[in-house]
Amino acid sequence: MRAPLAPRVKSVTLLVLLAVVVCMTAEVRADFMLSAQSVINAPPPIGSFSFDQTINQSGLSVPYVSGTTDFGTYVALGPIHTRNNTPPNYGVSFSLPPVDVDYDLGSTYNVKEMAFWNYPFNFSAGVTGMQVFTSSVPNFATSFLAGTFNPLDDGDTLINHVQVFDLTDSNARYVRLHVTSTASTNGTGFSEVAWGATQVPEPASLAAMTLAAVALMRRRGRSA
Repeated sequence: MRAPLAPRVKSVTLLVLLAVVVCMTAEVRADFMLSAQSVINAPPPIGSFSFDQTINQSGLSVPYVSGTTDFGTYVALGPIHTRNNTPPNYGVSFSLPPVDVDYDLGSTYNVKEMAFWNYPFNFSAGVTGMQVFTSSVPNFATSFLAGTFNPLDDGDTLINHVQVFDLTDSNARYVRLHVTSTASTNGTGFSEVAWGATQVPEPASLAAMTLAAVALMRRRGRSA
């Protein structure tokens, strides 16, 4: 026996609504390049070699728009960081590991990947080991270990190539690079860092979509 028309219409309507919600969610989850808004904690830099320079895109061969540029498309271009000293466009310190460099993303995002341009090993400060922590509080009193990595050496003094690290997804506003080892015992340094992230769906928006779907289903039911 064939199912009555009204229940079949309801089922089709529900499937359409679910498809719309899935499409909206997929669109929200598109990974984009994300730069931190500020450095909130870092080891003392050498002279003017500030760790603020690691998030301002100075030295990058290809610029990006934070919060807009697609992460995968951007890193596929193979952007390089060209180091120069006038003015310095990277961060370096005589401080030895373990050291922390903490960043404020400015808002809460779903942080998924990291793009990293390392300092060369032949200057004895490039990062050889680090952990990445994320947190919702600036002092990292509570934090999440998003990954442990061993960045590579480019083998080039002035040009650093992008290295991409896959993080365990987490919602966070703050990111800590906990450097555990460097190329030698002279200090710590790297050129640039950015993240692949997505917007965190607002609870109010999800609730509104749910209420709209329920209201539509009820109206369909009354008119059937």
